[in-house]
Amino acid sequence: MSPFKQTEAEQVVQYFKLKKKIEGGAKFVITQLGYDVRKIHEVLQFMRLNNLNVPLIGNIYVLPYGAARIMNNNQLAGCVVPNKLLKDLEREKAAEDKGKHARLLRAARMYGIMKGLGFDGVHIGGHNVSYGDLDFILTEGEKCAENWQQYVPLFDYPMEDGFYYYEKDTKTGLNTEVPRI
Repeated sequence: MSPFKQTEAEQVVQYFKLKKKIEGGAKFVITQLGYDVRKIHEVLQFMRLNNLNVPLIGNIYVLPYGAARIMNNNQLAGCVVPNKLLKDLEREKAAEDKGKHARLLRAARMYGIMKGLGFDGVHIGGHNVSYGDLDFILTEGEKCAENWQQYVPLFDYPMEDGFYYYEKDTKTGLNTEVPRI
C-alpha cells in the first residue's frame, strides 16, 4: 500500500483499500517506497489506531540519482521523489564514489527509523546492491535504531501541497494521533 499520496481523496482510498485487503485475508502489508518520514509513520499510525493487526513491512530502496530523476518526473507509477530529495541526490553524486556511501547511509537510517517506529520488518531493494552493501545497511541500521529520532529531520521530503492524514507533532516531526479529517 502507498501512504505517499498527494491528495486527501487518494490517501483515503489507499487506507480504505488497506482495510479491505486485511479483511480479505492479507497476512502482511508492504509499503510502497518513499522518503517522507511522516508518511512512513502515518501508515503505522493508521494501522495501530484502526486495529489492523498484521505485520507491516517498510520498503527501503537504495535510490541512485538516475532512478530518482525518473520517479521525480512521474515516469514510474507510485514512486515519489520530491524535488528536494532529487537536489540532495544530485549534490551527492558529485562525490568521488558518485554518492554511493550517501545512498547506503540513507537506507541504513531509514532502517533505523522503521525499526525504532515499530515496523515488523523491512524489504531492502535497489539496483546493484551487493552483499557488502546489504551488510552495511543492516549493521549501520541497527546502530541508527538506537537513536532513531535524531534521523527523523533528515527525511523531511514532503510532496508539494501533500495531504497528511494526521496532524503534525511539532516536537517529534512525526504525526499525532489526531486525524485531519
